[in-house]
Amino acid sequence: DSPDQPLPSTPDFRYTYPSHNNSYHFSQWKSIIEHILHESQLTIERINSFVNLILDIFQKCLQSKSPDEYHQLKSKYIQQLHVLYDSIQDRLIKLFNDLTTKQQQKSPLLFERLSISDFSTIVHIIQTYTLIFEQSTILSYRSQPFRTWLQSQTLKFIQHFHDERKQQINSILDTEQWKQVQVPRPLQILVDHIQLNGFTNIDQLSSTTTNTTTSTTSNEHVLIQNETFLLPNCGLKLFTIIIDYCQCSTILYTHTPKYVISDIQHRLIEILNIFNSKTCQLVLGAGAVKLGKIKTISAKILALTSRCLQFIQYFLPKIKQHFDTLQQLSTNNELTMPSSHSSSTISFLSSNKQFEQLTKLYNDHIHEIHQKLLTIIEQTFDETLSTYEVRAPVPSDCFRTLTTRHILSFYNAINLIVSHADLQYLFTCLNQIFKRLLAKRLKQLKIVNDGGPQHGLLTRDLLFYIKQIQNLEGLQTLELHTDEIWGNTTTMSNGTDK
Repeated sequence: DSPDQPLPSTPDFRYTYPSHNNSYHFSQWKSIIEHILHESQLTIERINSFVNLILDIFQKCLQSKSPDEYHQLKSKYIQQLHVLYDSIQDRLIKLFNDLTTKQQQKSPLLFERLSISDFSTIVHIIQTYTLIFEQSTILSYRSQPFRTWLQSQTLKFIQHFHDERKQQINSILDTEQWKQVQVPRPLQILVDHIQLNGFTNIDQLSSTTTNTTTSTTSNEHVLIQNETFLLPNCGLKLFTIIIDYCQCSTILYTHTPKYVISDIQHRLIEILNIFNSKTCQLVLGAGAVKLGKIKTISAKILALTSRCLQFIQYFLPKIKQHFDTLQQLSTNNELTMPSSHSSSTISFLSSNKQFEQLTKLYNDHIHEIHQKLLTIIEQTFDETLSTYEVRAPVPSDCFRTLTTRHILSFYNAINLIVSHADLQYLFTCLNQIFKRLLAKRLKQLKIVNDGGPQHGLLTRDLLFYIKQIQNLEGLQTLELHTDEIWGNTTTMSNGTDK
């Protein structure tokens, strides 16, 4: 790519899912439901008052004369009343479902297709109503229909929420061009917030930054702890998906049981695994070439991919901390079956193991990409050094080609992308490859460390090689010891003398 070519822009870095189009219909549905629930609560209060009046009459008439008969009668009335409570909730649920389909017959309002905030509103409305409902019932009866319905809707919502994002990340990776893109300023604001505060209050900040995504302000990189990350489009999109899952868990944890938070966490881990494995297939496995998105897997693409994985890897401990904190803050919700302490412990241990494994997979993938980069340069070095002849002029054409063409091209491809530490690591490994291949060539030429004319010419070539690399920005202090090239040739010389 030409350095003067402008970077692709990503002004709308927050993806708008089709489900978000339900918001207008939901607001209408919500107003109707709130009115119905309010009237329902008034009716229940009247029923309770009437039943209490009857029980008071029975108590005055029967308790002193026939206590057993009174208690049997009271038990029967309460049992029938509980059946009535359940029936009321069943009818309300049926009414909710009917309203969602009748209000918009062509495009019915499905709870699982709501936005995170809208669904959270539903959970809060039902939770508040149910708790008031139960507190107002005789003997605080715990009615089950709303509990069962709410758990079912929550699981459907999370499944659809997950399916949408899984489909999106697969689609984004299939169409990825593996080019650096601009980073919108709102995304950097989110990154800055997470560095300082983790994912705390990310739901509030996320909604604020989403409203500013039309801003033309952008950077060429993401900045984390004074370290720059140049990223492809898929890296930015995955980051926003991570935000979605953390936002979802933050909004729902006060209204749902612990197992829901664990479920959201496991699904996010699945997304992160999909991204890692599919990126490996597309880049290391050359799948992107087969799809026709790029012509070849270049050093620049490899470097950009490894940096993208490192960007995501940086947030893994913060994601884990976020979900661990929610698990600790979350109480067993009164609308659901309480989870045992042992199951919470098992979930925590499972979470630790999953994040350890995920971190290892990302580390392994980054290491494989670095090895692929070194394989590219090794093939080039091998072809170039196989023609090396130790003779004047110095520096030789071989060493000029090696440094001013191959090494410089490799450096230019990765220098602005990889971290300083990775740049030092890659060129240290590159130097090891160079010494091994040069020693192999010297053995073929039967050149030894004897201080002769050829040794002098080779020494000058090596000094040229060291100087050219150490002139590159970021490699000035890199130690390039070349004495090891004489290990095999010296042994060979001693054997010949004998």
